[in-house]
Amino acid sequence: MKKLSLLYAIMAVMLLSAFTVSATITTVDTFSGINPTFGSDSQEASNPRHDEVAQRLKTDDASINLRSDVDVTITGIQIVSNSPFTENDLQINLTDSDLTLAAGVAETIDFRARIPEKLDAVDANGEPLAFAVATVKLFNGVTEVGSFVAFMQRENNLEMSNLDATIENGRKKSLSDDDTLENLKPGDRVDIEAEASNNYQDESNTDVESVTLEIECDNDNNFDFDDKNVDIGDIAPEDEQTDSLSLTIESDAEDKDSDCLVKLIGRDQNGARHGEGTNFKMEVTRESHDIQITAATINPTSLTCTDREMQLTVDMLNLGRSNEDRVALEVTSKAISFQERVSNIELDEDDSAQEIFVIPVNAETLKQGPFAIQVQTFYDNTRSSDTETVQVDNLCGTQTTGNGNNGPTPGPVVQGALELDTESIQMNMGASASIAVKVNNLENTPVEYTVTLADTAEFAEGTATKTVFLNPGQQSTVLLNLRAKDDIDTGKYSGIIVLKDNAGKTLETKTFTVDVTERQRSSFSFGKIFGDSDSRIFWIIGDIILIIVAIFFIRLIFTGGKKKQQPTNKKLADYEAEMSKKKTSRRRK
Repeated sequence: MKKLSLLYAIMAVMLLSAFTVSATITTVDTFSGINPTFGSDSQEASNPRHDEVAQRLKTDDASINLRSDVDVTITGIQIVSNSPFTENDLQINLTDSDLTLAAGVAETIDFRARIPEKLDAVDANGEPLAFAVATVKLFNGVTEVGSFVAFMQRENNLEMSNLDATIENGRKKSLSDDDTLENLKPGDRVDIEAEASNNYQDESNTDVESVTLEIECDNDNNFDFDDKNVDIGDIAPEDEQTDSLSLTIESDAEDKDSDCLVKLIGRDQNGARHGEGTNFKMEVTRESHDIQITAATINPTSLTCTDREMQLTVDMLNLGRSNEDRVALEVTSKAISFQERVSNIELDEDDSAQEIFVIPVNAETLKQGPFAIQVQTFYDNTRSSDTETVQVDNLCGTQTTGNGNNGPTPGPVVQGALELDTESIQMNMGASASIAVKVNNLENTPVEYTVTLADTAEFAEGTATKTVFLNPGQQSTVLLNLRAKDDIDTGKYSGIIVLKDNAGKTLETKTFTVDVTERQRSSFSFGKIFGDSDSRIFWIIGDIILIIVAIFFIRLIFTGGKKKQQPTNKKLADYEAEMSKKKTSRRRK
């Protein structure tokens, strides 16, 4: 009886073997994060929250090339899903009716899969990718004959629609992949602002939650970050929000580039990660000589009639690559006829120093209103490095009325805001330039503003004034024109832009710097070749050239005369020879 049972078992195995084939099936395609099996970067995912029923289930078909080493028929598949997916999330099925593979021949087999709502659209750095969601096993009967890893990709719905960097000196740059923020200097402050947009439609009913803005940089010892990440919060469908990251270039930052990544990351209400990342460089440049003014503070900032002196404190920092032993610091103000210089200051690389100036002043003899004091640093005592201006407001002479406090009579508060496109302009001597000034009305009533240039008499001719009428919340840009004097020295000068209301009250002031350079001459000049100090050389060479020219013409005249005489002399010689022949002939006769 035991022998009979064993025989039945052997026959069952042989019968089962008749319906299975030992084969090895491989995929011709190679699936990966950049070559998905199902979907693409524009593939919509299933969304059970959507108002439209058709949007709640999204599928994609794939034709997969398979090759077998022997003739075989695929009779079924098994799905081994990866976390966090279940087999029901993916619903990968065969849709092809012909599942027979000929030995050594690549055959196309069709599959269909559901794109799950919890599928991530990007990786942790905001890069769009396909993700491995399952292993698909192929069977012939009960025998596994091959397998492949299925990758899926879907669309990203959290976009960084704008990314701008603003450096404190006024430079602004829109950033995209592989851009470079150039010429950053130690001490510069950089604000990076990003606009985050949820691209889901309203009908999707899907917020992107816990959105964060983050920055990562190598060589991050060069930077002092206020925060490396900012919590933007939740963003509703078709909505956008803006936030920013700020950093300062360290005072001892190395002269090198840093690779940075700004990324925007969030998860939708279905648990899928969305976002975007932008890679760029920050180029920190340290010049050979760079003596920066890190602070210039004046006390008092407003003068009364009893003030007789001011104290100016200036802090300097050597941000150059060289140790300096001849640093100079100069303070000048044409308005108060003041100039003082300190020279031969020793300042090694990354070292700082402070100088204090006591400035005499008589507010009663000064023109009422604001005036500027200019601070300049030099290396080698004469070579300009950095310039700053401080502003003082002379209040002496302000009209007062008897209100019990001997102070100005309170009046209605009028607000206006001044904005400059740039706080530094460059001009040639005798040339003209325009300064763009934006005025904002911050009041609840209309105001007529006057914008005026002040404290420019030292370097410019005339004063520009513009009047602009603005309704509440309105803004306008005016152009103030100025012309540099013809006879001024080259260098840096400072002026003030003053904003007043229609009653003549000063509301706000801004200082600006003008760098005056030598006028460009288009005509030829020997002075440019030999230099003004060597003009005697020019005249000596000029005299030599005149002598050479004179000798040439004298020689030409004399040489020319000889040539003209040659034909006459030749004819005379021929005549004399002929007469000699005749005389000889007569004698013979």
